[in-house]
Amino acid sequence: PGGELFTRGTFTEGKLDGTFSRFTTGAPGSLPLRPCCVPPGARELRARYQSGRFLEEYFCDEQGRALCDDGTPWPERPRGVPDDAVANG
Repeated sequence: PGGELFTRGTFTEGKLDGTFSRFTTGAPGSLPLRPCCVPPGARELRARYQSGRFLEEYFCDEQGRALCDDGTPWPERPRGVPDDAVANG
């Protein structure tokens, strides 16, 4: 309503491809990122896709830092761990 960006993403051959983001200002009455299970302080929901296939999703704060379920920033990635590595389990 106020001209803020709500969603951003790219499509390749009609399929989501890359990072798809949904945003909220967090102000009273603003649209939520999703109906439930959103960490405190989350302002963006990022989902990654490859040729329409869902890969992962996570929440970020106002500064774009990834958040844990309790709203604290993710710990710093250990040196040598690739940027696209994800936890298993």
